Amino acid sequence: MAELRHAAYCATRNIYDEMETAAKSLVATTPVDVVHFVVEDSEFPRPLPDFVQVHDVSGQGFFPLDGPNANTCWTWMVLMRVALCHILEGVDAVLSLDTDTICHRDASGIWELPIDGCYFAAVTERQKSANGLQYANLGVALFNLAQLRDGKADECIEVLNKRKYAWPEQDVMNYLCQGRICEMPREYNNMWFNDPVGNPVITHYAALGDAPWKVGSEPTRYRNMTWDEAIAARRYAGKGTVLFASNHSLERDEGIRAVWDAYQGKKELVQPVEAIANVSGYDVVVTDTLTPHVQNKDFVLVNIGHGITGGKRYALDEKRRGIDKEGLKQTDYVINASTKTCDIVARQYGIPMDRVVPLGFPRSDMHVGKRKGDGGTFMAKYKRAYLYAPTFRGRNDGDRLPSIDWAKLDAMLEDDEIIVVKRHYFQREPIVAQDVDRIVEVPTSEGIAPYLNDCDAVITDYSSVLFDAYLIGKPVVLTVDDAKSYLKTRGMYFEYPNAYSSRWLYAEDNEESLLAMLREAAQNGMTDMERDFVDKVADMCDGHAAERVCDFIADLL
Repeated sequence: MAELRHAAYCATRNIYDEMETAAKSLVATTPVDVVHFVVEDSEFPRPLPDFVQVHDVSGQGFFPLDGPNANTCWTWMVLMRVALCHILEGVDAVLSLDTDTICHRDASGIWELPIDGCYFAAVTERQKSANGLQYANLGVALFNLAQLRDGKADECIEVLNKRKYAWPEQDVMNYLCQGRICEMPREYNNMWFNDPVGNPVITHYAALGDAPWKVGSEPTRYRNMTWDEAIAARRYAGKGTVLFASNHSLERDEGIRAVWDAYQGKKELVQPVEAIANVSGYDVVVTDTLTPHVQNKDFVLVNIGHGITGGKRYALDEKRRGIDKEGLKQTDYVINASTKTCDIVARQYGIPMDRVVPLGFPRSDMHVGKRKGDGGTFMAKYKRAYLYAPTFRGRNDGDRLPSIDWAKLDAMLEDDEIIVVKRHYFQREPIVAQDVDRIVEVPTSEGIAPYLNDCDAVITDYSSVLFDAYLIGKPVVLTVDDAKSYLKTRGMYFEYPNAYSSRWLYAEDNEESLLAMLREAAQNGMTDMERDFVDKVADMCDGHAAERVCDFIADLL
């Protein structure tokens, strides 16, 4: 047996898409070393990873294109499996797979099958095997190429060029290799017509028709997966299913979505977070917000939600109602944005500090490295563009938003200035009710990231958008009109507002000062104090937080 694990797919160009889908499922689940694409083009029409080798057999001399079996199946390329021992010189064994196969979990066991002295290993088709005949399906087959070079492959090629067969290469290789076929466990080639098994390693969609392949969840998953994602998914091969829990949809919640998108292993989503109180059978549950107490908890609970980025004392403030302290203490690990604030988060959750893991804030990945213009919004064309994004105030949270005279502020704006108002998605009523020309309130259904990218300065109050802004170098002006009442119920981890920004003011009836502060911020950018602050609270936010979190989750499984 060769030390390297080789796999091969043979396809004419009309089924290249299917071949890539099948191959990505194998790469994502199994540590295969080399994948061979046997095709009819010298160059594959799309970029491929380095470990995928393309073999052009358009000018092959094994089977004449007008031969008896050239049009027997949907692609003449199936005949190339018989010639793999010649096409793949120097390779002793190769796993050959049809282009309508999906690998669900690690298939490494196939390469360990005892094929010494055999020509190939494959799953026996029960209906076609009779009277001592072992008829194997070649949709998934481990070929002993070294053994086939003893003349058997050439014998099969010669017979295929003499007469027509219903299943050409499969019929001939079965008939001529009788007695030297290794039985492969059925879990490696699960077919509906051949005593299907539960929890298969590989599903073979043969004879099922187009529908299951076109719309099935697993083929669709790998069809939409990039090669980079398939390679990344190898880290999670053979791992259990991870349950993600959120109070919001994936489209709405940037934090849980970042990890969900990055995690290429088996996963499920449940809503709301309270639903985890009734789940079982998962090794790891990942949440994006505060969690309830769970009776008979049998999973590792990882929280990637708040840390201190929201700036509010969720657990330390005894006056805050609705906090399930027992639920917080059940959290096994909390992902933190910084190496320098783990002590704060440990106190927040009431857990030991070694269970606070500084890996970065996953939602920050979408912001890091962005500049003005990357958002693609209308804001980018303005010389000075300001984004107003206040936080939401609940029934007991503070007082109210400052009553800014938007018409007055609008009249002071110059032609190359604009203010975009982005209210919190919980707030139903518009913030700007006056007729204005250079102030635009955008829908709550739109994400904030594009506007954050394209602005020059941000106006907010207690929102975690402050941290997102600082990560991409956007200065922040704080409005503190209701700070006294807000802090009374919510609290902040550091001295507010001085620790958060060097620019703050009471905005109500103070439109001139607000605009002057925004212009100064847009011109001069962040101060050293603000850069030091973001380093303190988000030093692990480098654009790769979600990837690190996924690695951490995989290690827990």
